Amino acid sequence: MVEEVIEGNVLQIHQVEAGVPQGSPVSQILFTLHTATAMVWVEESVQGLEGLSCGDDHCWVATLNDMNQMVWKLGACGVQSIKWASRRDVQYHTAKIEAAPCTLRRCHQKNLRPKLTAKIIV
Repeated sequence: MVEEVIEGNVLQIHQVEAGVPQGSPVSQILFTLHTATAMVWVEESVQGLEGLSCGDDHCWVATLNDMNQMVWKLGACGVQSIKWASRRDVQYHTAKIEAAPCTLRRCHQKNLRPKLTAKIIV
């Protein structure tokens, strides 16, 4: 039998012989518990950001004045998230990863809108 030590407690790993029906509210709760350490992992790996989780969605918030630095940090978040997941038998649907940059500047006129040319690559 395989054992794992978590915070000094020795736990035996057992094969799961049952599951949760798709669409069950319990599945989101279990997923959130299973992925809770992802937030800590990524926040420690990429300084200056905050992780948020809602159901099966993870969100990384970086508040910066430099758009290129923000893009780099969010890209690093994606890389670290995927590293975390690969070690825990979790897969993220990378085609659904997206960035939503926000600015405090009001840009009602088309010519004043910031031009976002940087791309986040994971």
